[in-house]
Amino acid sequence: MSDLSDPTRPADRERALVAFADETRLKRLLPLRPGFRHCFVLLERRGAAVLVDPLSDRMAVEVFPGMTLEDAAERWREAGFTVVGARVREPGRRPAPAAPLTCVEVVKRTLGIHARGILTPHRLYRALEEEKEYFP
Repeated sequence: MSDLSDPTRPADRERALVAFADETRLKRLLPLRPGFRHCFVLLERRGAAVLVDPLSDRMAVEVFPGMTLEDAAERWREAGFTVVGARVREPGRRPAPAAPLTCVEVVKRTLGIHARGILTPHRLYRALEEEKEYFP
């Protein structure tokens, strides 16, 4: 059994991939920085990749057996997304701060990030880039 598929593995060692996109059907998102109007996350879980994509009308969750984060990063870059590696943190015992349910907030909660100052996709990208995790 690989370290990544071990259910006892600490959460703060789990890898994730966050993608940032420009495309939006929502006019209210147009003032956001081009290329950073939407974000979504891909988690590595038990030999599969799990996509969590918070859309305006639903929460899209899909499982891709056998897909690696490296494969996804390559495909998403080819499709024009900005991609950054991240880790899933153990957020502690405090609840996450109250915040509107946005794509950024869903990605933050998925990764265990409780930073109040991260409100836009670009700010989330900058925060993740500062950490310089494992790849891509």
